[in-house]
Amino acid sequence: MGATSGHKGELELEGTYVRSRKQSVFGYLKNVAVVNPHARITLVEPDGNTELFDRATETAPRKAYAIQPHPAGIELGELIRLLRYTERKRLGVFLRETFSSIGPITAQEICKLANLGVERTPQKLTHEEAKKLLSAFKQIKVKSPPVDCLSPIGEGLIKTGLEKEFKLDFVATGVRPVSVFAGNPFLVEVGLGYGGELDKEGRADILRFANRVPLIYQQGACAITHAAENVLWKNYSLTQP
Repeated sequence: MGATSGHKGELELEGTYVRSRKQSVFGYLKNVAVVNPHARITLVEPDGNTELFDRATETAPRKAYAIQPHPAGIELGELIRLLRYTERKRLGVFLRETFSSIGPITAQEICKLANLGVERTPQKLTHEEAKKLLSAFKQIKVKSPPVDCLSPIGEGLIKTGLEKEFKLDFVATGVRPVSVFAGNPFLVEVGLGYGGELDKEGRADILRFANRVPLIYQQGACAITHAAENVLWKNYSLTQP
């Protein structure tokens, strides 16, 4: 029996086909190709025209692994839920085995700050005691969560993807350190480009992604969009409405 590799997916849809740079099948796949430079995507349009978004690297994304929630940024409701449904019988064990970056010594420090015994039964903690536990989380310094649950694109491949799909004169990229929200780590990566084949008189485009997936709706509710709008572009000799 020969070895097999790769994956093929097929889907039939009925609708009106519109070709545009943004909210269309073509625009969506073009954006997918920017942040997935390892992928080769072929689009056969209804009129028979074929568009190839070729790969620009043979390097596959790093595999992501599931991790436990991080105590920094955990919300009270989520903490109460974890306490209620845990199978652990002792609070100290619950802290060590439910959250990432918490070891035996840190678990004892948290319990001491919350004035709770490490032998307490997690399911029996009251609402007020859960609030004390949450307050203790915020008072101690816990090491950052492991980042193997993330699969970042990387500055080099962001630049490669943008140059491949937009033929730019200049590209700058940046990656922020890992942060935590609601107990989960996240990473912000940014690329900026101009010149080349872009329309000199056109408006700037903001391409937004989450987990390598283009976000094409609700742009007005996006913090990244508002941040870009608030930049004084005239200071950079750019006239952007």
